[in-house]
Amino acid sequence: MEQTMGKVIQAKRRAKGMTQEQLAQLVGVSSAAVSKWETASALPDVALLCPLARALDCTPDELLDFKPQLTEQEVDALGETAECMFQAGKWQKAWDFCEGRLREYPGDLYLAFRCGGLYAKYLAVSGEEEQSQKQLRRAIQLIERACAIPEEESQRAALLSLAGLYVLEDRLDDAMATLDRLPGCNQDAQNMRASILLRQGKLDEAEQLETANLSVHLHNAQLSLLGLANIAKQRDDEQKQLELLDRINRLIELFPAPEGGQGIGRVASLRRVELYADLGRWEEAQRETERFVADSIRAPEGDCGGSCPACNRGVSRAFLMQNALQMLTEANLPARLTEQPAWQRAVERLEQAVQDARAEENSCPAGTKVEKTECDSNCTSIV
Repeated sequence: MEQTMGKVIQAKRRAKGMTQEQLAQLVGVSSAAVSKWETASALPDVALLCPLARALDCTPDELLDFKPQLTEQEVDALGETAECMFQAGKWQKAWDFCEGRLREYPGDLYLAFRCGGLYAKYLAVSGEEEQSQKQLRRAIQLIERACAIPEEESQRAALLSLAGLYVLEDRLDDAMATLDRLPGCNQDAQNMRASILLRQGKLDEAEQLETANLSVHLHNAQLSLLGLANIAKQRDDEQKQLELLDRINRLIELFPAPEGGQGIGRVASLRRVELYADLGRWEEAQRETERFVADSIRAPEGDCGGSCPACNRGVSRAFLMQNALQMLTEANLPARLTEQPAWQRAVERLEQAVQDARAEENSCPAGTKVEKTECDSNCTSIV
């Protein structure tokens, strides 16, 4: 700080065109005192900070080079410096560097997050168990603070990191509680939950959650394949479209409908109907229509299977099937398909399922009827 403050005083004085003697006279000290300040041989008395700042037309904070927080770019630069030290195996030097910055900016949550992340990433660098444990405890302490970051994306990342660190310390209940603080159906959190349940020996719960996770991954894989098929369609590459649709069919054959899960998803199924119809593959289009109807009746919940906290709210089956029926009947499909008796029978089957579901709900005792709710926006539910 001495060297920084001396340079600031010197720069401010020269900018105003003052000599050391002139500045000394303004604040009531000797020119030798000003010279010592500027050469970092001494610091001004605290009582002189305000008069000195006024003489130089600045604030005391500018003289002290004070700032409460670092910028994002400054935090990144400090993080890169520390990471180079860790990568070079200089554990103690990296530790001292990070701790020095943390003492200098004790309220900087982003700095705490970055340093905590580095400590967690390079736990093995010291080569000593005691030091690694010290580093882990410090990482947890810093990430716990970082969870107060107001920016949602960074806070979400901090919560996920903290849950993972709790797992390393075998604090599984704390890890689960931390994951519960994450909003919506966060897939990374769901994956971590399943691994924690496995470590806790809760095999049935772990299996159910992993099944739901598999369902989501299958759904996303199919959506990506469909996206590629649509690109091929725009390029008039019929062969490529058929190859991609064939890959989707092979995926469905391998994972028809995981027990307790959702299969691959009805939005994707409906898109396949449209693609096959565009290609004039009427048998395949009809097959996909029937698959869409069957899946909508079998399990109308979202692709998470209704297993996540955000979606497990008792959504009305009749409402969800009605939504699926509307999707099918309002789809932009050619008359050559929709006027076929087989296609109309499939629609009638879904209409009947909606009516049956409504009748079942209406027969429930008063106070137990399921009402429609909306799933969380982070979920991959298709209705």
